[in-house]
Amino acid sequence: MNRKKFLKRASSGVFAAALLPILSFKKSKGVTLDKFISEHSYRVKNIKIYLTFTITKYFFENYENARKYIVLSAKDNNEISGEYDFVSKITKKRDGKDVFIIDCKFSSYKKTFKNEDIIYGFFGNRITLEIQDKKYAIITDSNGKKNYFKFLSTIVDNTDDGYYDDCFLTSACVAHKGFADDCKELTTLRNLRENIMKPDINYKNLISEYEEIAPKMLLNINRASNKGEILDSIYENLVLPSVSMVEAGDNIKAIEHYRDFVEEMKTLYL
Repeated sequence: MNRKKFLKRASSGVFAAALLPILSFKKSKGVTLDKFISEHSYRVKNIKIYLTFTITKYFFENYENARKYIVLSAKDNNEISGEYDFVSKITKKRDGKDVFIIDCKFSSYKKTFKNEDIIYGFFGNRITLEIQDKKYAIITDSNGKKNYFKFLSTIVDNTDDGYYDDCFLTSACVAHKGFADDCKELTTLRNLRENIMKPDINYKNLISEYEEIAPKMLLNINRASNKGEILDSIYENLVLPSVSMVEAGDNIKAIEHYRDFVEEMKTLYL
């Protein structure tokens, strides 16, 4: 869509997004995201799914500074995911190679979300994650059952801080601003998505599109030399106004602001 034509639409989201910085690039060394997939399928409501997760090399090398959580996810017609916080990590040698043993605890606030409850039902409150870089992963659940994951692929992400998340809202609020993962902004927007948008079939396409384009936009933003400027703008002009609208009881206005802002972001960052 032509940007000037698009801006003719009267929307607070459009006018706010018109102030977004254009991408600026410089050479970056990049980091890798290793993706693992379950070797055996699971059945949810008679649908076969395979669970996946990604983890960065940066995490192993910079454990003290890295964001300590893992998201187990699967996709069929609906997204199924659950988040576990890392409690501790030790490194062992096996056949001369490093093996990382990580104790994890289910994120307590996730228990209010239906899809996350499914993952909680699979693995329980506490799990042990064992990873050998680019080889395999094993999740031992609360009952001692081992679930095997195989290394699937490596994704190159040219971030300068090793941070990765497929949501630019999370990136703006948590990684860039240094807020907690359960901060007011993220909790408010997650509740809007889970409790207002997901139950409404009218928002199905909007959510599906976002899940497809958000990772691509974030990768481009993270590659940019002015990443901080862009994330500041997203936080100030998208996140804060959307949260204010929800708090004022105007969920529909918040969704429309968000929708139009992201539409404009597509012209700049995809």
